[in-house]
Amino acid sequence: MDLKELREQVCWANRLLAQHGLVCLHSGNVSGLDRESGRLVIKPSGVDYETLTPDDMVAVELITGKVLDSRLRPSVDLPHHLHLYRNLPGVQGITHTHSTYATAWAAAPFARYFLNSFLLVSAILAGQLVLCTLAAYAFARFRFWGHRVAFVLVLMQLMVMPDVLIVENYRTMHQLGLVDTIAAMALPYVASAFGIFLLRQAFKTMPKELEEAARIEGCGTLGILWRVYVPLARPVYLAYALVSVSYHWNNFLWPLIVTNSVGTRPLTVGLAVFASTDQGIDWSIITAATLIAAAPLLVAFLIFQPQFVQSFLRAGIR
Repeated sequence: MDLKELREQVCWANRLLAQHGLVCLHSGNVSGLDRESGRLVIKPSGVDYETLTPDDMVAVELITGKVLDSRLRPSVDLPHHLHLYRNLPGVQGITHTHSTYATAWAAAPFARYFLNSFLLVSAILAGQLVLCTLAAYAFARFRFWGHRVAFVLVLMQLMVMPDVLIVENYRTMHQLGLVDTIAAMALPYVASAFGIFLLRQAFKTMPKELEEAARIEGCGTLGILWRVYVPLARPVYLAYALVSVSYHWNNFLWPLIVTNSVGTRPLTVGLAVFASTDQGIDWSIITAATLIAAAPLLVAFLIFQPQFVQSFLRAGIR
């Protein structure tokens, strides 16, 4: 088969893929294409991708079994000879399907993983909102000895990557007997320097006259914080909550190290374990499971998009 004939059949195969949604093409022992004497021939060895033209790359993708939108389509095993595609039985009957989502959901305890992730991000966010609010209010409105030095020490946490503290955090969790618990995953992140800084800057922009008026009305310190500062800082809280939830929902390394059982694994670790099965990988199921894991954040952002955008704009203006 010369180069012209091969490219004609590659173009035909592309049209077939677009029309009928064929997905997983497997070549058996054939692993690539190479140039010999001006021709493209099938070889059982590796392929030098730097020497291939765009049309040749299409042929390599077809022959080596790339995955194209496998979330919505079943896997199809085809021979590596492009000229045989026209004679494949049942090609016209291939349709879209969502069965991979049900298969992925049933193949692993994703319900438990979702629950663990929800409990994890909820515990972290609740702890961060309480501690960051109290610390930010203290730094913004109280003057005590060493308050500037203390605030600088808090900001220094921003310059320390969380991965640097993994060994010490694990040692601390082990001494407390919290290894393989949701509390162990949450405790290192409850105090957030970024949250303290963000809320402090928001509190400092609020007029002191509001606080003085609240004191005249009989409010105490916590009452002023809850009834005056927190409502006015609502956009900042929403912006910070979005950043915190998205980060800890996708966090992987620390939960991987500190958890050992299905009962405590969050969604990210569970998905990684599910994808590393020793019985072979079905990429259609893997991609479906990945979309399932990302779906809650996508849906939440689509629902609350106007509030999120306004929160970030107002937080930036402050």
